[in-house]
Amino acid sequence: MQFFTKEEEKTIKKVLDELATRYNLSTEPKEVYRRKESYYLDRLWWTKIGKDEIPVVAFEIEKSLPSNERIRKDVFNLAFSRAPLGYLILPHTRIMRSNEETIKKEVQRVWVKWYKKEFTKVFNNYYKPFSPFIEIKLVDADEILKNKHLQEMKIEHKKSEALKERTLEGSACTLSKESCRSRVRIPPGAPIIINLC
Repeated sequence: MQFFTKEEEKTIKKVLDELATRYNLSTEPKEVYRRKESYYLDRLWWTKIGKDEIPVVAFEIEKSLPSNERIRKDVFNLAFSRAPLGYLILPHTRIMRSNEETIKKEVQRVWVKWYKKEFTKVFNNYYKPFSPFIEIKLVDADEILKNKHLQEMKIEHKKSEALKERTLEGSACTLSKESCRSRVRIPPGAPIIINLC
């Protein structure tokens, strides 16, 4: 399921190429494939020291709904580039605004729901082992199309039902022990501490 057009993808790549020039970094206006290092990227910015090209910033662009496997591949490609900074460009706003009920194919509907609830957790799980080596920032494609710059996005997902179960009904616990126990629903084994006065 595509969330932006080929033309919009070309525009994003053009903006990335222009930004590389602005930051005095080298890039090629095409995808980068390095067989020896086993990675494929939509764009790579580098600097030269003598004959050596030193990777500086790596980019992956997702124009469709990123599946679990695509996220893993994107994180691996960014990490294997050996650039200290990576950007994963996503159609985040468009996915979040899409209404699952109007999507005709069941598979696509499931993936949209999955993205809205699970994307952040899955991304963080894949990214965590590589975090000492690369900083990966998430960027909304619409932000690049609109403002022509790289602005890290802040992802706010709705709380899952399990997380809602672990919250107090009031903003502060000023209840007696007995009434507090009856108003707080905590799943068995959940590591939550309630400070009762």
